[in-house]
Amino acid sequence: MHVISKEPFEEAAKRYPNDSLAIRALYRLVRETDFSSPAEMLTLIPSLDNFKYRNKWWVLDVGGNNLRVIAYINFVNKRFYVKHIATHADYDKLTRYYRGEQRMITDTAKAIEATKQLVAAVPFLGGSSSESDYREAMELVDYLIENDDENPLIDFLASKIADYEDNSPRFAEFNKAIAEIPVGVALLRTLIDQHKLSYSDLKDEIGSKSLVSQILSGQRSLTITHIKALSARFGVKPEWFL
Repeated sequence: MHVISKEPFEEAAKRYPNDSLAIRALYRLVRETDFSSPAEMLTLIPSLDNFKYRNKWWVLDVGGNNLRVIAYINFVNKRFYVKHIATHADYDKLTRYYRGEQRMITDTAKAIEATKQLVAAVPFLGGSSSESDYREAMELVDYLIENDDENPLIDFLASKIADYEDNSPRFAEFNKAIAEIPVGVALLRTLIDQHKLSYSDLKDEIGSKSLVSQILSGQRSLTITHIKALSARFGVKPEWFL
């Protein structure tokens, strides 16, 4: 799927260091997997649930039961945009906020119409690499996701945001950490996280706790036998590991 911005993951990985591996694995997995429906995503992320106060918003757990992710997910256009990664206490506050009276946006129709002119007007779309223009683009994406999620401007901005984050020194450490996680390892770590498993719980599919640890650390690789066994147990497609 197209993950619109690494920033929420990068900031959450810093804010919650004990859950940073699970956060990075989730990012890697979502970016590399084109989920076609909520049902398909549920096979891998059983904590996925509809966030009933917004259309196309979903909530899922990460870090076991430590954190909750609120995300806009468009399964048709393959977009994944994180609104919040928060503790359960903060999640409860956010739920109350979205359940209550929403922010009033003046002259909404005019604002949405004006976005059609922004391809020429927003400096970030013209190739600007300044932090301030990046922030402006992020704020505009956030607004459109909430108010006009089919607006084609989202895709233009998302492409520029991806280019900026792939090359900005600010994201260098996060990018390096993500690149070092094989897709299969990201999937395995996410399965362990989502199903709240210990390494010993994978004895039948992989083997000893030591072998599971070596695979997660990159010292060993998943075999075809491992992949078939994991796919059978969790109901996920074998090719997602590759």
